[in-house]
Amino acid sequence: MQYHRDFKGEQAYYTNGSFTPKASASARFKEGAKAGADLIAQLESGKISLQEGETIKIVGHSQGAAYAAGITSALSQHSKYGALIEFVDYLSPHQPGDITHPKGVLGRQFSTKTDKVSSKGIIADLFGKSSYKQIKGATWGVQREEYNGGLGGHMVDTWIDDLAKYWRSLGINVTEYK
Repeated sequence: MQYHRDFKGEQAYYTNGSFTPKASASARFKEGAKAGADLIAQLESGKISLQEGETIKIVGHSQGAAYAAGITSALSQHSKYGALIEFVDYLSPHQPGDITHPKGVLGRQFSTKTDKVSSKGIIADLFGKSSYKQIKGATWGVQREEYNGGLGGHMVDTWIDDLAKYWRSLGINVTEYK
């Protein structure tokens, strides 16, 4: 959350989208849709507020990618909040071939072919048969051939430099955070 700052610089809504090791992408998507409905209720009640011009950015990692797609699905169907979704970034998505990104929202996937949890290997097999594939409806942000360390590029911190480089390529000013 240190790298995705809003206007206040501190406000973020964090939820853990991980479930049991063999949880299916569809089960995590359904739970995410429930969390999206809960988020809408919190926004409508004023428990969570957005400033004028503020957008919603959603980032899902690993098993949380399907969960993020579920949240996005719920929000995208709402007339007010659906229009405020700026993007969804899926980092090292687990079971990407079983996830469908909602239409009408920018969705980007960041995956590594050597990812030991979500792309290939014994851990990927043990944790619900995950393999390197593109999420239906999402575009490629970065496809890495390999990464040494961080379970072959699975861990969030392995993405920091690649994400900064990607955003800079889009003309986005990226400030180093230390």
